[in-house]
Amino acid sequence: MRATLPVRSVAPAFGWLLAFVIGCGGGSPDVATSDINLTESGDASAAPMTTRDRGHVSSTFPAFVPSVPQLVGQGGPVIVSPEITPISFDADDASARQAIESFVQQVGSTDYWSAVTAEYGIGRARGMAPVHVAEPPPASVSDDDVRAWLTNRISSAHIATNANSIFAIFYPSASHVTFKGIEGCKGFGGYHESMSLSGGERVSYVVVPRCATFNQLTGMNMVTALASHELAESATDPEPSGHRGFVELDRDHFVWQVFDGDENGDLCTSSSGATFTPSTMPFVVQRTWSNAAARRGKSPCQPQGEVYFNSAVVMPDRISMHALGGGPVVETAGIRAALHETKVVEIDLFSDGPTRGPWQVSAIDITGSLSLTLDRTSGQNGEKLYLTIGVNRIDSNLGATPFQIVSTLGQTEQRWYGLVGE
Repeated sequence: MRATLPVRSVAPAFGWLLAFVIGCGGGSPDVATSDINLTESGDASAAPMTTRDRGHVSSTFPAFVPSVPQLVGQGGPVIVSPEITPISFDADDASARQAIESFVQQVGSTDYWSAVTAEYGIGRARGMAPVHVAEPPPASVSDDDVRAWLTNRISSAHIATNANSIFAIFYPSASHVTFKGIEGCKGFGGYHESMSLSGGERVSYVVVPRCATFNQLTGMNMVTALASHELAESATDPEPSGHRGFVELDRDHFVWQVFDGDENGDLCTSSSGATFTPSTMPFVVQRTWSNAAARRGKSPCQPQGEVYFNSAVVMPDRISMHALGGGPVVETAGIRAALHETKVVEIDLFSDGPTRGPWQVSAIDITGSLSLTLDRTSGQNGEKLYLTIGVNRIDSNLGATPFQIVSTLGQTEQRWYGLVGE
């Protein structure tokens, strides 16, 4: 729902999870990553080292197609033919307004837009005539203020609306934007919502504050990247406080949702190369989640750039974890291990094309509850690594304990999540 700060390193204890939920990113890492060779101590059930299948470097791409997360439709609507109306203030910088309006006119007719929305039943988006606001921009504005102002604006200016309408409000840097008590440009970079008009018609809207910097982006690059994120989510999940569209991952991959969010834009915010400039448009945009690409062993964040590689944890068991915010217990895929027990699990390395040699692999103990030891710390498509997991503590807040496998090649980093529980 919100374009949030990336979570790449995470702090111990449950504070990291609360920080993610409010969009504040991760803290300093407190990890138990080990690069020493695997031993068999404490793992009587594991096969001896010499008998383990290590796989082999393969020219079949991908060598493995692991179980992958899938964004699930919740039965709510999508906006099939979005009509995007940009709203800006006369007091804003003229060149910034011109760039914003040009972006809105172009983005919905590009191959980029099709790549990030078509599989969810979304067609081309149309940029509507811009709305220029003569009144001074507010010094401070909450989401309640946005709703009241936009409702009045639509009514007083007789702006036509329909089920395809998305109003994109671009506030200048002078406006301090908050959403449910969270500060814009600190906890989030943009958000989308919907509201009902007096006649019962429902319209969607996107709010993009003007940050000095966000996710290492500045200026118009930041504005258009955040706008592309929120517009894609608004089309695929237009009623985030109502009847949801495409939101939440399948239950077998619920742990991914804990870290990366629950909408197609959120799931790719912190991925390597999340933002880029497409060849068909001179604006920076964000890649978003593709179920279809993930199923084929390709990058789930599309449109894809370079060769995708990753290291998938094999999780053969069914375990339980608590949903966020005190929700029901979720049955999910994981690794069953009791307190003080040791387990060895397989990690399958795959890529969708040749890579520049092997990539580095590390195991991250997210909550300070596990000891993690890899038998090797690098590999290529088709090879298998083995991870020894020692359970020192079960996270009482989640009822299960997450960890992360990080694969690095050059400046590119990919992540995979694992979960241990009883």
